[in-house]
Amino acid sequence: MGKKSDNKSGPGIVYVLTNDAMPNFIKIGITRKEKAEERADELFNTSVPFRFKVIDAIKVDNPEEVEEAIFLAYIDRRVPKREYLHHVSPNQIMAIFKILPKYNEVNITEEIEKLAEQIESPEEKQGEAEFKRRKNRPVMDFETMGIPIESELIFVKEPERRAIVVSRRKVKFDDQEVSISVATHLAGGPIGAYYGYYWKYRDRYLSDIYEEVYGEPHEDE
Repeated sequence: MGKKSDNKSGPGIVYVLTNDAMPNFIKIGITRKEKAEERADELFNTSVPFRFKVIDAIKVDNPEEVEEAIFLAYIDRRVPKREYLHHVSPNQIMAIFKILPKYNEVNITEEIEKLAEQIESPEEKQGEAEFKRRKNRPVMDFETMGIPIESELIFVKEPERRAIVVSRRKVKFDDQEVSISVATHLAGGPIGAYYGYYWKYRDRYLSDIYEEVYGEPHEDE
């Protein structure tokens, strides 16, 4: 199910990463490098504007099995088509990592599913409610944000790539009329990434303009 970092077997590191370009999501994966930070550095490329941060990591004898078990435990919180990206609090995975060593000799999938249920505290549930509340904030509207039709938006990672605003919520990019989130993905940004960090209007990030108008970041659809 998960995207593996290599095809080797044996001990490895299971890690959890975050990235400012994908707020409210974590990336779970495995590596057989000496440190998880080495893998995080590898993942910094043209598709993400910020470096990944290692929140926690644990070395285990069966990394593929542990990674798969975590994916199954949080299957309802993964990003479609990006199963290694989840809307889960890093604290939950850190708690699992802390307890995990004593379960090495049992059915790891079953135990991690139980741990995931036990670890979700009232605070975690409150955090989930806050995430849903934020998702219900006003939908991004170019006109409200002071960005007129026919305005040019610049893709930060490749400034020569431009999107043209064609309506209050759509842009023209690569000869397609799409939302700015879809344009972000077409330009090379990862699914689930917040568009505001990838586009500029008159040298200002869309995220800054949105916050100024609406109060905090939000997806456009």
